[in-house]
Amino acid sequence: DGWALENLLAETIGVTVTRDAQSGGVTPGREQITLIGQAAQTDPLAYDWPRGSGASLTLVAVPPANGSGSLLANGDFESFPTTNIPDNWHLDAGTAGADVLRSTDRYDGSYALQLVGGPVQTAVYQDLGVDTGSTRPSPQTVYHACLWLKVTGSVTAGVLEVALTDGTGLILNDDAGRPNQATQDLVPLGSTYTPWTATFRLPRVLPTAVRLRLRLSTALSSGCSVLLDRITLAKASPLYVGGPYVTAHAGVIPFVTGDSWTITTTNTPGGFQRLFDRLFGMKALGLMLPSATGGAETISDSLIA
Repeated sequence: DGWALENLLAETIGVTVTRDAQSGGVTPGREQITLIGQAAQTDPLAYDWPRGSGASLTLVAVPPANGSGSLLANGDFESFPTTNIPDNWHLDAGTAGADVLRSTDRYDGSYALQLVGGPVQTAVYQDLGVDTGSTRPSPQTVYHACLWLKVTGSVTAGVLEVALTDGTGLILNDDAGRPNQATQDLVPLGSTYTPWTATFRLPRVLPTAVRLRLRLSTALSSGCSVLLDRITLAKASPLYVGGPYVTAHAGVIPFVTGDSWTITTTNTPGGFQRLFDRLFGMKALGLMLPSATGGAETISDSLIA
């Protein structure tokens, strides 16, 4: 719904690859990954409540291949039936062959999408659920996007925007009024492909058309380019009610059974939120007290002093 996860627990989450393509019989790029939170203290009167989430969640990694968990079609930009325009993508601003190119300077496969610098705020989009092989997103659902990008040349200006829009190009807001857009300043980006991620929260009511748009919201320096490859857009799963949303996006190097790492979540909870959760199990109910965190709070801290 766009609100902060104020009942999120501070803990270290263990992540382990539990099935791979080499020995587990799964498709490469669709490896199985399990997340386990720290042990929970279920007694709300205990001194160490809540300690950890005690959560366990199993995910399947998402590659850019059609029908493999990503809502996008041709997210790897391998198919270009029309010169310099990738299949299932549409030019919204700019000119094919001048501002948008098929490039062999790719991260994976044979090709990448190249947006050329200049005065044009070049943009391409995909109609989710309309373009063949793509999937329409669901309302009130969290999605994570992941892509690989790099720049060429000496970039002094340029911002890449990734957004969910309606059919007219208007950026969709979540139910809290926050826009479903994320940006990357291209100036500090290097000449080596780097992963980049974004989170989107769909509202309760969706328009007829929902598009994912890639756009140079600030024009890129002339003589430079940004190259994009291996983009995925996947539904995120909550580790627990009121907890972090997670996805796993496959890279070029396959996950292998036994690979492991940790994710650390932190939170400085508000006194009222934590007390209500302790007494009434708000988190398990999917509830949270209304709150303001921008300096206009209306509940005095003295009420719980």
